[in-house]
Amino acid sequence: MKNKIFFCITAFILAFSGSVFAERGILSIPDSSSVRQNAMEAWLTAPISAILDRESEIVLTEYGQVFQVRAEKEGSEVAVIFAPRENNYNFLSKAPGGWVVYRDYYSGKPLRVNVYFQFDSRVYVCLRPENKPKKPKAEVDLIIHGAYACRGVPLGLPFEDVLTLSFSELFNLTKETVPWNYVKSDSRNYINNGKIVEKIRRKLPQFEYIEDAAYDEFENPVFISTGEARSGTPGKIGINCSGFTKWVVDGITIALSGSATKIESLKQPTIELEGTLYKSQAEEEEMFRSYDWIRNLSTAAVCAERDKEFPAGTLGVDVQVNPFAGLKSPDGTVRNVGFVPKTGYEINMLKPLLYVLAATEPDMIYLGAVKTCMGNTENEPETWTFHHDLVFVPYFDQAGICHIAVFESGVETSFDAFVAANQGTYVYLCRVKSTDRFQPL
Repeated sequence: MKNKIFFCITAFILAFSGSVFAERGILSIPDSSSVRQNAMEAWLTAPISAILDRESEIVLTEYGQVFQVRAEKEGSEVAVIFAPRENNYNFLSKAPGGWVVYRDYYSGKPLRVNVYFQFDSRVYVCLRPENKPKKPKAEVDLIIHGAYACRGVPLGLPFEDVLTLSFSELFNLTKETVPWNYVKSDSRNYINNGKIVEKIRRKLPQFEYIEDAAYDEFENPVFISTGEARSGTPGKIGINCSGFTKWVVDGITIALSGSATKIESLKQPTIELEGTLYKSQAEEEEMFRSYDWIRNLSTAAVCAERDKEFPAGTLGVDVQVNPFAGLKSPDGTVRNVGFVPKTGYEINMLKPLLYVLAATEPDMIYLGAVKTCMGNTENEPETWTFHHDLVFVPYFDQAGICHIAVFESGVETSFDAFVAANQGTYVYLCRVKSTDRFQPL
């Protein structure tokens, strides 16, 4: 009986803690506000020479949390670090609860504060003074993998006051002005995406790449261009990139309606373009082949879910959001970025964009069409062609880390490798709702 009671109590605690994490999430990180308050004279206003010579300090807060305070020179700046102790007893500056106050090496002036609240250190808040000479007030940036989810949001406090804020105070001051929903997640919302990833991975050894290859609505192996039957290796699934994206979506439509998608309907144009731009209709269709393909596939998935036919491009399946105020370049400059009609997003926007989409649309996978510049020589004019399509499955784990599984042509590719291999391109995205009944061929 005691064991049964203990099991029930344990189950309740686990369920409650999951609920608390879902509701509180980023507000449950270690708090160094009292440490920073006590460190003002010794670390935050003391001469730079003094803090660089000072030994690091270990401080225990009134709540039993342990922080290390230390200073590190970084070029022309000095970082005063308030780092929480992790389970392995490391003190990492960018761990959840870490605050890093950057001071000018020559003048000692506080320049900005980076606040880390996720296990993903590329997601953080930057607090900085507005560009005013006397008693400037603080502004807030929320940065997600180099993209500004917001930039220069007024905090309404003198910059010197933010040095001792708690994170909960910062959150409450900005809950109406900073898009915190972009960085809040609950791993329980990604069960379907996780199952889809697992099922696809189990099938990967069976794929073989065959140019122009797919399976028709009767699951017969055919050529996409002609619809004619083709051969393949027994026991293998023969596809090209478009055949693979169809295979993934068919696993959803078959589960929902019992039917796979029809190849001819997937090849239909989804937009009208001026004929003067292209030499022929065939050339136009080829340049937008993958673009039309994923738009028609995502529409087919909605039709299967609702048991109704819809024309492509009318269901809101296209991703056209603009959640960012700019993208930070490697040289530190900030560029304006966003959705480009009939083109999509530049490749370096994909990580922060899919991060935000995963946080705000937790039950979606995404089809992508890659738009690449072709030609651009003296004898051949520059043209942009949608030549490749693939599948992105984003999800958050229990630590709040966003993972993006990338599948193309029957192969799993790491996200970073995909981005590196496609520099200079754009990617158009369409949504497909995931399902727990995914049944791939």
